[in-house]
Amino acid sequence: MFALRFRFEQSYIMLGDIMRAIVLGGGGTKGSYEIGVWKALLELGISYDIVTGTSIGAINGALMVMGDYKRAVSLWQELDFHDVIRGKIDGFQLEELFQNREKLLPFLKSYLKAGGLDIAPFRKLLKDQLNVEQLKQAGNHFGVVTVSFPFLDPYYVTMDQIRKENVLDYILASASPFPAFPVCSIDRKDYIDGGYVDNLPISFAFRLGATEVIAIDLSHKEPTHPSFYRDPRVHYIKPTLDLGSFLNFNSEDIRNHMQLGYFDAMKSYGKFDGYRYTFLKFSYSKFQKAIVRFQKVCNRFMKIYHQDVLRFLLEEEQSLSLEQLWIRGLENVMELYRYSYFQIYQIEEVLSQLKKDYTFETGDTRGAIYDKIQWLGQVFEILKYQGRKAIVCFLYRRLRKNSMNRSFFVSVFYYFPREICAALFFVALG
Repeated sequence: MFALRFRFEQSYIMLGDIMRAIVLGGGGTKGSYEIGVWKALLELGISYDIVTGTSIGAINGALMVMGDYKRAVSLWQELDFHDVIRGKIDGFQLEELFQNREKLLPFLKSYLKAGGLDIAPFRKLLKDQLNVEQLKQAGNHFGVVTVSFPFLDPYYVTMDQIRKENVLDYILASASPFPAFPVCSIDRKDYIDGGYVDNLPISFAFRLGATEVIAIDLSHKEPTHPSFYRDPRVHYIKPTLDLGSFLNFNSEDIRNHMQLGYFDAMKSYGKFDGYRYTFLKFSYSKFQKAIVRFQKVCNRFMKIYHQDVLRFLLEEEQSLSLEQLWIRGLENVMELYRYSYFQIYQIEEVLSQLKKDYTFETGDTRGAIYDKIQWLGQVFEILKYQGRKAIVCFLYRRLRKNSMNRSFFVSVFYYFPREICAALFFVALG
């Protein structure tokens, strides 16, 4: 059974007919995030007509065309470095090589002499996991991106443009990051990873007839295509946390990235609340007093420096409502207190527990010592011997008593913005 809603009748191109595309970005093992997004789409009943992908996105895209979510989960949960590359080197060693120029040159010389890394296991993996018949039948509804080598010309190819025996070759070519992987030869032409030209082929999906796109970007900080990030035709999903190495085969990290993809997708469709953390839906009106207090506390203690707090909490050049700012403030505290990102929280329970924690910690005998601190070096002493939570307690006491002069406050904020924001949140919490 195909995952795609194939529609080949005349109505296919009629005005008003919605054609939804899934676009999957490249990023090596960070691609497990895309499987988590897929889980959310399945739960939400969101179907799709077109799939385009680059690199690992081409492989995950093939699995989405096949509609075999269970196979995809099983593949990722069992994936090991040696399922991809044969040899004694591991993923972390390989990534280290490409970040160290002194080690890279000798490696490349031996690499070329040996004919490249042995990716025979990777070829076998694709052959075992992907159904060529299904992929070929997808025709121009499934496309991948690769790059000609050495000319670096982009090659956008759909399944109807290639022979059946070349389907896996083009998917492999799309996911061949030279020089880590050898070039992929197809019909006497060489190709390498599509990420060199288009790591998130959104425009490709529109050229194939999509009227709307769900784009899954594996870039944490900056979107791969800023021009599409605010495009009303594009539902843009990107990680709220850094996914780390593109060659990280750690099974726990892979599971966490799938969970994060699920959470981020569900939040993007309004099914959960939160930004980095995930909360069951709640009514902001229930916490309106706390939200207003947080704004007043920020204004009171920061005054002209209020925007610095905002920039720290936002991390993006965009405006937030008071409610969203308050949530960011809460999540900042949760990060300091090392709450796990990979579970669902009830906001009332979190606030209750945090209130117990900071009330206990600020009421101990260290309080009198905190009250006497007057210079920045003493704050670093707290960090060295007692940790960041102790700094929050110190700042909370001083802010609550309004016993910190402006210059000292600004100095502390420069080095400890996260702790200042947490202390302000606790002051507002009451």
